Amino acid sequence: MGIPATVAEILFAENQHKQIRGDIGFIGRQTTYLRSKTLVHLGHKYGIISHHKEREGRVNIEYDYSTRGNVSFEGMLAGGERFITDKCLMEFLGADKFKAIDVSNYEGADIVCDLSQDIPLELHKSCDFIFDGSCLDNIFNPATALKNISRLLRPGGRAMLLNHATWFNGPYSIFLRDGILIFLRITGIKIVKYFY
Repeated sequence: MGIPATVAEILFAENQHKQIRGDIGFIGRQTTYLRSKTLVHLGHKYGIISHHKEREGRVNIEYDYSTRGNVSFEGMLAGGERFITDKCLMEFLGADKFKAIDVSNYEGADIVCDLSQDIPLELHKSCDFIFDGSCLDNIFNPATALKNISRLLRPGGRAMLLNHATWFNGPYSIFLRDGILIFLRITGIKIVKYFY
């Protein structure tokens, strides 16, 4: 699915609510659709950077050369500026470590595993924050994937799940609001915010 500016702003708002720190896991590599100037703008808006810090060159930018979404937009960006990486976005927010978890190494995943199968024990409790940018609606066993996401989280960890609730863009499955809420409650996952 990727992370357009509107979703990035949700991440900034969540970071403002409670800082995103520690080991960050992304389910699938994500094209951010953010240019460096948008990242800096959001950093100013949410008080992460000051103009002084920016002038001193302390804003580290890493451009995306590996996600499929970014490659498909190459040449369409004004001035040829590429999108920043998902890792760059999360490190900008304060992540200590970043890892992308995917079923293949197609877009450069750090950890290759199938979330529709039980994950290895060494991955349990390895993340403080997880972002799922449309995994659950593109997997044949979303219940097991959701259990695995909860296994990946350390105690007190948080997950942000962004999945389709419509047939728009052709996901494998869509979620009925009550069904996903019941499943989350049964698994003991605390729901802080739910947008449908």
